[in-house]
Amino acid sequence: MAKLKRLLPYLGAFLLGAGLIGGLVRLTDHNNVSSKAICGTTLRNTESDYKFIKPLLACDVGATVDTPSLAPLKNKLTTLINSAKAAGQVSNASLYFRDLDQGDWTEINGTDAYQPASLFKVPLLIAYLKIAEDHPEILGQKITVTTDSTKEGGIQSIPPAQSAIFGQSYSVADLLRLMIVYSDNSAKDLLTNYVDINVLDQIFTELAIPFPNNMTSAYTLTARSYSRFFRTLYNSSYLSDPASEYALSLLSDVVYADGLRAGVPADVKIAHKFGEANITLANGQSGQELHDCGIVYDSHPYLICIMTRGTTADPLAKLIATLSQTVYEFRQQK
Repeated sequence: MAKLKRLLPYLGAFLLGAGLIGGLVRLTDHNNVSSKAICGTTLRNTESDYKFIKPLLACDVGATVDTPSLAPLKNKLTTLINSAKAAGQVSNASLYFRDLDQGDWTEINGTDAYQPASLFKVPLLIAYLKIAEDHPEILGQKITVTTDSTKEGGIQSIPPAQSAIFGQSYSVADLLRLMIVYSDNSAKDLLTNYVDINVLDQIFTELAIPFPNNMTSAYTLTARSYSRFFRTLYNSSYLSDPASEYALSLLSDVVYADGLRAGVPADVKIAHKFGEANITLANGQSGQELHDCGIVYDSHPYLICIMTRGTTADPLAKLIATLSQTVYEFRQQK
């Protein structure tokens, strides 16, 4: 418990008054996180002051088929995707939805896989926070930017509003914020170079997600598989409660107004991460993938992960926004 107290100064002042740094209850040990990743009906700690997490106390194994009561929603979403494909706006799109408290879920084109691109920044964040539980001093460690990404072909299609500057030094905590909030690739590259690869590998292993030997176009993930990173943060089933809360608070500050964010009212909190990649389509033409995955905090928080592929990014972003809005409005009718 002393380790968590040493970690708090790096996690931000909002955690100091949380008051639930005491003993944590877990269903199983951390070597069996994959069983928690498919949790269905849940029992949660609701007597906490945390804003973004609901620690998992117990659960039943989730259903292996999607929830029948969500069939009307699935039909609406499928129609929207098919219409976008017929109009040539997208070549493919997949969606995974889950009510995080009830366990109800559905998906569309669930077996289709995509390049994660900047979505990979979330497991990298989790890896550093995992290391910090035993070595909190790592978050204050300074790293100097030794590569000018703008001269190394690193210009991003969606440029970050803030970026690590060549020649300057940053703490790991500052780099994590640049990487997540602004999706800065310079910060990501530095953090990737310094991370303990064994810790990163362990995260993928325990969540039953194949670990990439290298981030090439050959490495792909489904929307449902990727959603496990967000589920384990919400459940606080891999990191400590303070660390899980901190991770989702960073993700709630993401500066990206399109995609999921555009589909829900401005006063509704979301914690999410987008990713985009330049690809070659099946017909040999150049194309793009755009994804947005995260948690929408309505009266009953839900997880939504949308992955898309097409010729250009704008129609993909609009489709993600439309699907996000459709899910949000459907839930308001319940």
